[in-house]
Amino acid sequence: MPRETLLAIWGMETNYGRGQGGYNLFAALATLGYEGPRQDFGRTEFLATLRILREQNYAMSEMRSSWAGAFGQTQFMPSSFLKYATDGDRDGRINLWNSQADAIASSAKLLTAQGWKRNEAWGYEVTLPKTFAYEDPDVEMLKLVTEWQKRGVRTVGGAPLPPYAEMASIYLPAGARGPAFLLLPNFNVILKYNNAASYALAVATLADRIAGRPGMRGAWPQTERLRSRDERMTFQRGLAAAGFDPGEADGVLGRRTRAATRAWQHSRGLTADGYPSADLLAAMGAR
Repeated sequence: MPRETLLAIWGMETNYGRGQGGYNLFAALATLGYEGPRQDFGRTEFLATLRILREQNYAMSEMRSSWAGAFGQTQFMPSSFLKYATDGDRDGRINLWNSQADAIASSAKLLTAQGWKRNEAWGYEVTLPKTFAYEDPDVEMLKLVTEWQKRGVRTVGGAPLPPYAEMASIYLPAGARGPAFLLLPNFNVILKYNNAASYALAVATLADRIAGRPGMRGAWPQTERLRSRDERMTFQRGLAAAGFDPGEADGVLGRRTRAATRAWQHSRGLTADGYPSADLLAAMGAR
């Protein structure tokens, strides 16, 4: 595993061990298992925590976590601990709270097991041609790198894409007006750690900077901001009222909502990038 990727994850998760969470691990998971949309998950992780307690003989008072039950310097869930926890400092005990070596070695084992490809990048910042079909970019929409090359995608410096015989996707984190990224399989491995494209991109670009590689070059729309959950739900209800199916109005802008957004944009002659920009929300509200 590249050291810079592990360092980036460590920094993203707990600010290098400074913010590991102050919840009792058992209480956090018992709460998740008792009520809410993730009861089965919470109960499974609670049982895994009991097994960890039995096998590792920790003091219960020391088993602190985030509100969602992730713990230690690189924020492992209990089930992941049982699969991947490693004695990195070889002291005969695994302690993800206090041992940096244990935490980093465990994360390296997890990512390697999930299929990290050595000597291959997570992806590249790219430029798209003016005639690019914005209906295609999506984290889950895979095409061969050579196919993206044929469609005019180039590295941000203008060079041809690296000759990988891989499937890749195009990610537009801020829509057509923001930067664009070609995502290779290693990006999906980072998603195994935290299944949010914004998280994986933050880890990937931070790792690049740690390694001394150039930072992001594409301009980010300064007028855009993250939408609140209520705004996202209102947006989904607006799509449904207009005859497009975004799925449940839950505030999660997943693949179904993005597809409905593209269809709505296309029907009105707009750039169909699937991104709920301020202009798009205003246009939908006006209609």
